[in-house]
Amino acid sequence: CAEFQPKSAKKLIEYARQEFELGSGSNSVRAKLEQVEKLTGNRPEELDNLVEFPSDMAYQWRYFVELHGKRSSNGFGINPISYQDMYAYFKLIKHTPEEWEIDLLNQLDNVFLEVHNKQQESQQKKK
Repeated sequence: CAEFQPKSAKKLIEYARQEFELGSGSNSVRAKLEQVEKLTGNRPEELDNLVEFPSDMAYQWRYFVELHGKRSSNGFGINPISYQDMYAYFKLIKHTPEEWEIDLLNQLDNVFLEVHNKQQESQQKKK
């Protein structure tokens, strides 16, 4: 039923927001915080209070990561993950998702797009 959503789903959304905001790679917020720790010997608070990955949501996170990796763009920016993309993906992996899983994927995508758009706006202001 659509109302059912594991308690861990909320934690996964918090984890995702954190990961999207911290980023990865040598120029990410995470890398800069780790560099501060290395140089000063003081661990930044942002690295101490990280949301732990809810391991019971590993499949749902994998679904999102795989769909996210195949996301399309329109020349002006990235597109949200479409229901068509989800349908094709789940058909390929032979999985019939529960309604809450589709809802969770949409929530994760919305969080990603929100963080991405904020980062884009911030970069535009720097120019």
